[in-house]
Amino acid sequence: EEISDLKERLAILEAQDNQLSIEIEEESRLIHSYGCELPSLSTLSTNELQDLNKILEDVLPLRNKILFTVKQPEDTKRLQKKEQSLSIAIKTANTKVFNSQKLCSNLSKKVSGIEAQLPTLLEAKMLAISGREFSTAKDLAEEIKYLTSEKTRFEEFISELRHLNIKNAQRVEAIREDYSSLRTELELEEGLFENNLKENVFKYMEVLEDKLHSYESQLLEKVWEADLEACQIFVRGLQLKEGNYHASEREEFQADEDNKAIEDACTEVKVTKDSVFPSKQDWCANPCSPNQKETDPSEVSVKCSFSIKDIQSEVTYNKGSAVDIGEECEMISDRLLYLEGQLQMAINNHDNSFSQYLQREIQMVKETLQAMLKQLLPLEKEELRNFVINSW
Repeated sequence: EEISDLKERLAILEAQDNQLSIEIEEESRLIHSYGCELPSLSTLSTNELQDLNKILEDVLPLRNKILFTVKQPEDTKRLQKKEQSLSIAIKTANTKVFNSQKLCSNLSKKVSGIEAQLPTLLEAKMLAISGREFSTAKDLAEEIKYLTSEKTRFEEFISELRHLNIKNAQRVEAIREDYSSLRTELELEEGLFENNLKENVFKYMEVLEDKLHSYESQLLEKVWEADLEACQIFVRGLQLKEGNYHASEREEFQADEDNKAIEDACTEVKVTKDSVFPSKQDWCANPCSPNQKETDPSEVSVKCSFSIKDIQSEVTYNKGSAVDIGEECEMISDRLLYLEGQLQMAINNHDNSFSQYLQREIQMVKETLQAMLKQLLPLEKEELRNFVINSW
């Protein structure tokens, strides 16, 4: 057994020896090839070595300066991490606000459903009492009591969610302000870092080009040419980045034009909404008479939502299918309708602070819808083109 173990170890050692021999041969061939291409330093004279040393003293500091400044500073990395965390916090807070408002909308629909049932149940109860069907009247009374308690519970829950939404919206606004200031600081730091690196690269390129033309050294020519090519690639990368930046500026300008067109359309929607929802002064100055029928909130919601639904039918979202974005637009439309209904209630109750908050929320929802609409049109054009192609 010991002999067999020794044989195995000997085989392993022989394999390692063969591998090392192969690597040594490869290194020897590589060194030999370099020796054929470049002259040995031992063949240079003292004056040539002094000139070479002086040239390297001029070139190496600039090269090392680039190598030391190519990595971003720790402060910039720290700001980038903080920016990512704030971005996640904004998304999380927006999700909470949206989910809470969606829950408020669902609860309001339940309250409206209960309010629609109560008059019918009361009428049925009175008919049962007049018909001496006291058992049925008792059951109806219990059902009315239960629905009334549920309505009260839902309204209390809606009130709590409303105040929570205000706090969450304020928190989102504070986070957005922090993110905006942080983003400005980060862009400044990144700009300084990039300008410093660009300046060092241009200086190094000037020195390399000068040395390549003024000093002929086969020993350094290949190294300098490789460094010069790397610097040229870096400069081309910066030019492409600047080109993309200017292209994004043009897109933003076009987006501003599109937003202006959308704002013009939304102005018409606002005029329609203002005609449906009078101002607080008009509401107070023209109260409903006893014989005048009040406007049903559901009817008002339908009137206010037509423009949004018309716009939704004209555009689609380029990051998803038309069906998916249709559902998202429907959710945003429901949210807008709910907020407008709450605004009407706040105006009726003369709640100025809550009315102002609702107006800000409605404006935020409209801005979100505008941002979606701006990106929806390309996908609808693509779907229309595919439809025409498929029809042929």
